[in-house]
Amino acid sequence: MGSTKPTRDFKKKIQKPIICFKRHLKKMERANKEFRSIVPEHIKYNLDEYLNIKRGDARRQPVDDKTVDIQITSSPYVTSYEYADLHQLSTLWLEYTPDLTEYRKEFIGTAHKRYEGRQLKSKIAQSVVNQMDVQDQKMAKEIEAFFIDMQEGFDETYRILKPGGRCCYVIGNNYLLTN
Repeated sequence: MGSTKPTRDFKKKIQKPIICFKRHLKKMERANKEFRSIVPEHIKYNLDEYLNIKRGDARRQPVDDKTVDIQITSSPYVTSYEYADLHQLSTLWLEYTPDLTEYRKEFIGTAHKRYEGRQLKSKIAQSVVNQMDVQDQKMAKEIEAFFIDMQEGFDETYRILKPGGRCCYVIGNNYLLTN
């Protein structure tokens, strides 16, 4: 399956993991070679000058006001997946946290937090929460927490973008099935 998220394919042919692993390594090797061929020489041989990898939070970016030309992001989907759970192995390997329980509470879209006394600015978001509250109060609180997190991310994007700056959010259709 092409998905990085947990899925079940009942028609999938079971293969030996080592064969799949080797095939993916070859594919990655070809892609890395192709990428390396287009990277300018002065960057290739001075990576420390150009390489800037940071783990952060879209709701609190270490950037001055009105200094960013463009922000491109793919946000989590409401009640879709617990991203901390999906990425727990890499999180532990990269030593981002010694405590996954506390770490997961910081994720946008997690079911592990609630906001009391916070107001949604979006009438549409509030309407979705209200509709869900009739069916499932717990789920309504999770959706509300997600929308509040996303609202903080939008506010932060607005803070850092230059006048005339642009933002691009990848948004997919998301359906919530209830009883």
